[in-house]
Amino acid sequence: MGAKRSRLARIDEGIEAREAKLAETRREIVELAGREQEAAAEALRRDPSKSAYALRSPAHELKRKRLELEKSVSVLEQELALLNSDRVAADAEQAARELGERTNEGRNLTQKEREARSACAKTFVQLVERWGALAEVLEQRSELRSTVAGERLIERLGIFDREAREAWDAVADYLVEPVAVDLRGLIDEFFESVLGARPEDDAEGLAELNRHRARYALAAEVRTIP
Repeated sequence: MGAKRSRLARIDEGIEAREAKLAETRREIVELAGREQEAAAEALRRDPSKSAYALRSPAHELKRKRLELEKSVSVLEQELALLNSDRVAADAEQAARELGERTNEGRNLTQKEREARSACAKTFVQLVERWGALAEVLEQRSELRSTVAGERLIERLGIFDREAREAWDAVADYLVEPVAVDLRGLIDEFFESVLGARPEDDAEGLAELNRHRARYALAAEVRTIP
C-alpha cells in the first residue's frame, strides 16, 4: 500500500489538472470562434436575408458550444483561485511539520555537540595535567644540561673517552626542538606534527617530514614524489 499523499500534494495535483483543462478549454474556444465566424459568413453568402444565427444553424450551435466553454473557463478560474488560496495554508502546515522535524534534528545535534564538547573538555583537562608532568621533565633536562655545562665535563673529558662523549650526546638533546615553554607551545607542536608541516614535494622534504612525525610515534606519510 502506497504512502498517503500530503494535503499539499493533493492540492497541487488539483491545480495542475485544472490549469491543463483551462489551457485546453481556451484553445477550444479560439477554435470554435473561428469556425463560428466562418459558418456565419457562409450562411450570409447563401441567403443574406436570413439570420446567420437562426435556431439550430451551424453558427448558432458553434456559438452555443463556445458560450458553454466560456462558462467552464469561469468555473475553472474560480476553482483555481480557491485552490491557490488553500495551497498557501496547506504549504504553511507542511512547512510547520518539516520545521518540527528539522528542530528535532537540531535538538539531537545539540545533545551530540554538548557530549562531544564535554569529552573535549575532559581531554583538555588531562592534557593540562600531563603538560605539568612534561614541563617538570623538560625543566629537569634543562638543569641537567646546565650542570654538565657548568662543571665543564665535556671540556674536561677532551679526547680521552670518546664513548662517554657519544653516550652523553645521545641523551643530551630534547626530543623535540624548539622546546615548548608553555601549554600553548605544546599545542602548537601537536598541530605541526598531526596536521603536518608539508615541506616541498621532494625526497628529502618527505624524509624530513617523516623524521618529524617519528618523534611523535606517528606513522610515516607515504606519497608519490614527482
